Amino acid sequence: VPKPVPQPAANVAPQSVPAAPGPLAVTQEQPVPRQGAVPPLESPAPEAGELTESAPTATAAGPQDAGAGPAPVAARTVDIASIMLPTGESLARLWGAYSDEPAPETPCTRGVQQGLSCFEGEAWTWDDLVGIDRPLSLEAISPQRFSAEVLLLGMEGPRAWVLAEQGVSQVSLAELAPYWTGRYRYLWRVPRGYAGDLGIGQENDAVAEVAQWFARLDGQPEPLAGRFFNRVLQERVRLFQREHGLIDDGMVGLQTLHQLNLELGADITAEQARQWFQGAVAETPEPGPAQ
Repeated sequence: VPKPVPQPAANVAPQSVPAAPGPLAVTQEQPVPRQGAVPPLESPAPEAGELTESAPTATAAGPQDAGAGPAPVAARTVDIASIMLPTGESLARLWGAYSDEPAPETPCTRGVQQGLSCFEGEAWTWDDLVGIDRPLSLEAISPQRFSAEVLLLGMEGPRAWVLAEQGVSQVSLAELAPYWTGRYRYLWRVPRGYAGDLGIGQENDAVAEVAQWFARLDGQPEPLAGRFFNRVLQERVRLFQREHGLIDDGMVGLQTLHQLNLELGADITAEQARQWFQGAVAETPEPGPAQ
């Protein structure tokens, strides 16, 4: 008896972040010219150098039914050049998610601006970025060998969420890898007066700010310390570090501050950034800890 011939798997459209009303607020947008026409949904899978765009299907106006799932997503292919942004533009676009003020011309070259600072790092593999739950500006070289940036909005398995000319899209990490130099940047909110690691015995405004942040995290009416970094605050820092897999030295350094910011919602996560760019968040994350 002849064996049945296995059928090829159908192409599956990527899942979209649930949509909700809201415009995309960006600054200094300089779109890269798009190459090629948009094929219909029934088109074959993207060829090398192309990525999949998440495009919400239009629906009738009005509130969604309770318990309804996200709107279906149409898969379209765009040239990889459309995810390449001019140098400096990725953080300029992201700035609006943190601040109502216009983005500075050079977010990463003038220290703290509008309470925000730019962290710069270097990684060898995608594994090194998985634990950084933030939108990242990747330094890249375009297919035409020009300096460029890619705004990385999270990773899921072998694919990454990125910001393309047409909106939030997905791209294969294998296709993106040759264009990434290994360098990355991200924005983070800095405590008032912060100039370096904080530890026992120090006295300044940054200590008072961090103590206030822990009070907010714990739902306490009064902070554990004022401007003086005491042993009670040191023990609270160590407990927080152990809870999040950090070195529990009781020092408030960059890793501890970055995690504290995420816990408080002072900095946005990669998923929140995707939703913000899609205009799918009912409430934009607060720009900083409540005073």
